[in-house]
Amino acid sequence: MRYAIVSDLHANLEALSAVLQNIQRERIDQVVCLGDIVGYNASPNEVVELVLDRGICSIAGNHDRAATYQKDAANFGALGRRAIEWTRRTLRPELTHFLGSLPSQLLVDGRFFAVHGALHPQPNDELHLSNDARVARSFQELLTGRFGAKICFFGHTHRAVIYEHARGILARRSHPVVELEPGAHYMINPGSVGQPRDGDPRAAYAVFDSAKATVELKRVDYDVNRAARRARAEGLLDEVPFMRRSVVWMGHKFGDGRDLLQRGLNLARKHVPGG
Repeated sequence: MRYAIVSDLHANLEALSAVLQNIQRERIDQVVCLGDIVGYNASPNEVVELVLDRGICSIAGNHDRAATYQKDAANFGALGRRAIEWTRRTLRPELTHFLGSLPSQLLVDGRFFAVHGALHPQPNDELHLSNDARVARSFQELLTGRFGAKICFFGHTHRAVIYEHARGILARRSHPVVELEPGAHYMINPGSVGQPRDGDPRAAYAVFDSAKATVELKRVDYDVNRAARRARAEGLLDEVPFMRRSVVWMGHKFGDGRDLLQRGLNLARKHVPGG
């Protein structure tokens, strides 16, 4: 089975549409969403409809629960609270009912466990697995075996990452394609479709191939400016995060290009007499 794992769509129609087009080319058997289907962006109805129409297996995130009045948004940031208030007014009743009916956790085909936030102290959509101590604590729960799988996919941080626990050692795997060891445990974040926070503005998702035992972290270009214009028109957008993410990402790309150019010049000098 080949699974596409998406998370933190955050009502970004442009990003989700681009990701689903990419998924169609990947021979995917099942798409699984780790929650936060709504929030922040301006297309909650369209994005929830796409999730329904494509038969995407989904759990709820904290923004989904807040949008459906199951959770108080008082602890959200200013942008998050503004988006939740707007989403509650905008989301059609039948789609609100669908979001409100989503489970908070899921064991998928006995192959992997899905949660939005963390596994400790119980599966939840509150804690960000954003530091080593929290990751290690959630691994303690995964290692008990009580979730029925050695692999857990989680979201919430908006940052793609693969953590591996093998032979008593917890490590972060840096390569975008990872072969999963049979006896190891994994906690994997596919990144965010609708609001990446790792300096790369492209939409993120992951492909898990259970037959080959591989996970690939993928990125997809989409019309960031159009999504931002639509959010701005609804009063949802703080422009700084979009600009900061784009500038940081371009800076990284510029650095990569500069390093490549320098390596080329150094190679050329080796082949030039007197160089």
